[in-house]
Amino acid sequence: MLSYRYTGTFAHGKRHGRGKLECGNGFKYEGMFKEGEFHGHGTAIGGMDSGVAYTGRWQSGKVCGMGRLTFGQGT
Repeated sequence: MLSYRYTGTFAHGKRHGRGKLECGNGFKYEGMFKEGEFHGHGTAIGGMDSGVAYTGRWQSGKVCGMGRLTFGQGT
């Protein structure tokens, strides 16, 4: 079972508004949520020491539009 911690706002029992999600595998997301999904501007950092990070726009939990993807040492 994957453990996680969410710090932020809720609406109707779902993550909604600004928040931070941290998963037991090291995955992190900080930014905006809408009805439980990543939505708006946010940053996701891959788990398992992957070093991959994406900062930009999200819509319904998926990358949408322009953003910045980095690998490892900022490449």
